[in-house]
Amino acid sequence: MLFYQLGGYRLGQRWDNSFRVHSGNNSYHDPKITAQKVMTGLTANLRANANDDDDDLEITITLGILPSGASVLLLTPAQVEQIYLHVPGVRFPHPNEAYPSSTFESLSPIEFDTESLTAKLRALAPKAVKKGRQASDRDTSQANKGFCQRADLNEGAKRGLFENARLLRQLAMKRILPPSTSLETLIPGIHEAYAQFSAPHNFHEKILPRIHVAAFAYTLWAADTRYITDRRRSPDLLDVAWTKALDGMRDLRAPPAGHSSWQQMIFGWNTFKNQPRMSRKAFPGSKVQQEKDSKMGVSILRELLEPCLSSSLSNSMPVGPSANADSNAEHLILLVYNETTVRDIFLAYGVDLLAGNYDPSAESSGMDGDAGWARTKWKWINDQGAGLKDLVRD
Repeated sequence: MLFYQLGGYRLGQRWDNSFRVHSGNNSYHDPKITAQKVMTGLTANLRANANDDDDDLEITITLGILPSGASVLLLTPAQVEQIYLHVPGVRFPHPNEAYPSSTFESLSPIEFDTESLTAKLRALAPKAVKKGRQASDRDTSQANKGFCQRADLNEGAKRGLFENARLLRQLAMKRILPPSTSLETLIPGIHEAYAQFSAPHNFHEKILPRIHVAAFAYTLWAADTRYITDRRRSPDLLDVAWTKALDGMRDLRAPPAGHSSWQQMIFGWNTFKNQPRMSRKAFPGSKVQQEKDSKMGVSILRELLEPCLSSSLSNSMPVGPSANADSNAEHLILLVYNETTVRDIFLAYGVDLLAGNYDPSAESSGMDGDAGWARTKWKWINDQGAGLKDLVRD
């Protein structure tokens, strides 16, 4: 899918130079005039049937996040064509002025009316260059200068993760209308609502049913003063708990208290160990025990993966979004605080999450003779990986 940039710091050749205001020998971009022309073109069909003032109409365009973390407003070829047809003086862009979807870490919806689009274009405009000075070779706009001046120019992975999660949720909830069961499903790319964000055409039929969501939480002893290497190698764990969403990305609520999906294991209380133990309320289904099982990470992981394991669609279950969204793989989005610590906890209690498979030699520890578990494989992708991006990208 190709996209055309609207306003902001120039990434390359600009088709929207025809929006420039000419004054004598000079020309400049006026955010308000640009916004008015874009709104005129994209609301032409709406205005014919609307009773509201033009300024009350809203449009949805695409927000692109670059690898640096900087944001860009984007239009699809269909949207550019609509502006070209309804706004005099706008030239039709050349294909080499477009950017492929792979340029961006995320492509997500953003809504505007005339006033808010004007404000956004103004925030994206590079800082004015004083007479006699050369323009900067980086984005100096109010919206993006903080990203483009950092030493680490990989902020886009973090910012893109948020936007991709937002897009995933909107696709799952059908806030972005999915393709119908007509000819659209046979011709990839014809469904403009999905094409606008380069979303997979078969998302609802093939991908969404294979996405599961769970949460894992833990408490470490707050007064642990050992060296950091010792605390990572052997976390002093006081409790762990986990639960699963009611219906994947479609219903993120946790089941009611007492449901079998709620699990908690308590090993101690967060006080100095020479003080009397304080009372603590545990929710229904909690398992209170004094001794930690060195292989309990195996049973916890198996319960987290249970929705994937129970599916007959695949024998390969990634933990986190898979980079191969076209396969029949199951996907578990695991919500955690401090992913590195979570890996340390599982490693200390019998499972190397990065290894991608369970050690068959430990199969006898609580696996109830299920030989299939020893063959289970997964792919762990943390929040800096491209898993979620590839899951929602065509």
